[in-house]
Amino acid sequence: MSPKYESLLSDALHLAVKEREMLAEQLDLSVLGLSETELVNAWASLSENRFREYKDGAAVVFEVKDVIDEARARNQR
Repeated sequence: MSPKYESLLSDALHLAVKEREMLAEQLDLSVLGLSETELVNAWASLSENRFREYKDGAAVVFEVKDVIDEARARNQR
């Protein structure tokens, strides 16, 4: 990686957790090419569609316990 990248990464890793979260969000938006409003609208639309599918019985639904158990099993492999 370039020296500039290494310097930026080092600086970023010394930020407080909340500041790193904010930086990551802004970088993510810049990579996606979306404004914050566009991203919020996209998530709202996605969640509304998924909820509609759930209500209509079209969504595959899993019990939380089963999902957690499967994740733990995969991490032990």
